[in-house]
Amino acid sequence: QLLRVAQPATVVTLVLSDVIGDPLDTIGSGPTVPDPSTFADCLQILEDYGLRGSFPASCARHLERGAKGDVPETGKAEDAAFCGAVTTVVAGNATAMEAAAAEARRLGYATTVLPKSLAGEASEAGKAWAESARDEVTKKSPVPTPICI
Repeated sequence: QLLRVAQPATVVTLVLSDVIGDPLDTIGSGPTVPDPSTFADCLQILEDYGLRGSFPASCARHLERGAKGDVPETGKAEDAAFCGAVTTVVAGNATAMEAAAAEARRLGYATTVLPKSLAGEASEAGKAWAESARDEVTKKSPVPTPICI
């Protein structure tokens, strides 16, 4: 909705992403990029996870009104408001990891950067990442000290 209000101005968004992969529609700068989700998508998620009964009634009504077209959807890719918008990711998780690794190397640490993307439930993804870190340490024999993973 932000770009619609700003028209006819050109809106430039400089993004600092904290989301793996930097998907523009899910990071904090979302109001200035197209949003592929719909009110109907949100209602479906509530149904799929059995959350409809515990969801605030006023919020559910808002989603229902949006699904019926009584409330405007967020901007979609075909919306003319996005034609003049400029969005640039200036830094993200990858930038932060690369900078941290460079500094660790400068300080004399043996450095390994683990895969940049994880998906799934957080506790399971964390276990997978910890396992990758353990594997990296056991590959290096003897383990160099200090080490930064």
